[in-house]
Amino acid sequence: MGALRLAAQSLPTDDPIFDSKLLSMVIDPGYRTLDWLVASATTPDLKFSGSFDGGVSSILRELSQAIGYEEGTGSLEFDMVEQGLETGSINLGHMVIDMQPYKAMVPTIAGNEVATFLARLGNRRASIAKVFIAGGGADYYKEAIHAELSTCDVVDMGDPLMSNARGYWLSGCDAFDD
Repeated sequence: MGALRLAAQSLPTDDPIFDSKLLSMVIDPGYRTLDWLVASATTPDLKFSGSFDGGVSSILRELSQAIGYEEGTGSLEFDMVEQGLETGSINLGHMVIDMQPYKAMVPTIAGNEVATFLARLGNRRASIAKVFIAGGGADYYKEAIHAELSTCDVVDMGDPLMSNARGYWLSGCDAFDD
């Protein structure tokens, strides 16, 4: 909800997120969960919002297993895999693993998770006009979300990790103004 509040701060009043006939959505991939909030005119629709186990840790788990199998190293620690994705390689001392082939797997793994939660929306998915990507795992999921929701206006929040926090802060300020 925080990211939606932050986004609403700078949007014109005729933006689709303020239209009660259309839905907007915040997708918030975290480390251990993939969360989503569906709203109608910025009012949460909790029946179509949710969360499930997944997130960045599931991507890192799949990559760790693939690396272990293909490189013969056994599964690697998640933080080592994450750093390898950022730097492009993993140096184990006795071998250096090129992470490019594994980085190329991320959109597919993320896409499978995104498709799973979107299936839960059923027919309501067609009513989604705008999607905001927030959360610490946004970079891992951006490509998949854009692909799966190509008919929507998908907005990458400027600083996805802090977008929820800033939005909640704004909500707190709103409460004091009332």
